[in-house]
Amino acid sequence: MSDDPNRCKAMVRSPYLLDAYQCKRKPGYGKDGWYCKQHAQEAIDAKREAGVAAIEVCRMLLENHPDDLDARILAKAIIDKLDKASKENG
Repeated sequence: MSDDPNRCKAMVRSPYLLDAYQCKRKPGYGKDGWYCKQHAQEAIDAKREAGVAAIEVCRMLLENHPDDLDARILAKAIIDKLDKASKENG
């Protein structure tokens, strides 16, 4: 199945169908205007939740391995990447 550029890029499921299908709403919101209003907000929320989870992983790494240089380097790299993404996305 190919993406229809005139429709929201989100893949959705119906309770009556087994397969997912492309959302039928018009795009124009979110990053690069690819999503409808509803799915643009869902994408933002999902990214925020992923960022929170990544920060929690970093916290656990640092708490459980305070003297492990590799763990500290990994945690810093994750935090730096999240910080950069946050600045780029406003």
